[in-house]
Amino acid sequence: MAGRHQCDNAALAVTAAEAFLGTPLRAGGVTAALEPLQVPGRAEIVGRAPLVLVDGAHNAAGAAALRRTVDELGAAANRKVLVCGVLAGRVVAEFLTYLGVGGYDLVVATEPGSPRALPADTVAATARWLGTPSITVSDPAAALARAVDAAGPDGTVVGTGSLHLVGALRRAAGGTRAVGLP
Repeated sequence: MAGRHQCDNAALAVTAAEAFLGTPLRAGGVTAALEPLQVPGRAEIVGRAPLVLVDGAHNAAGAAALRRTVDELGAAANRKVLVCGVLAGRVVAEFLTYLGVGGYDLVVATEPGSPRALPADTVAATARWLGTPSITVSDPAAALARAVDAAGPDGTVVGTGSLHLVGALRRAAGGTRAVGLP
């Protein structure tokens, strides 16, 4: 699992289990339980060359955690492209600001597969208002393909804004296993 917040969550779960049981857990048992753990759609790497990371962040706190995760992965030195689609009712400018949209080379605005999807044009216009170039590609699979092309093999693509969108991006990337990973 990518992201320090994921480690913090795992540590909290272990602490809660120990408190419930009233005894420390064996380190080997904790390692065996946590090592294969995957959380689909949460800081999930679904592709390499470029690195493609999807996360269901949809609020300011989630966006801030995702920003830290992207920074931890060292993506700042390479071309970064954001694929973003959100549901209506979200404050897009706040969300994009917490994501650190100014650190992206391009935003590919798209629409999550939900009747509550905010139009991609709104997301794109907000990104431009915040100073980041953006394009609109309504279909999530096509948006991912466009972002991968724009990032190049050494770049990073981050897909976020809605769990609906992350599901579509995961399917477009080839399912539940990360492309190019064992």
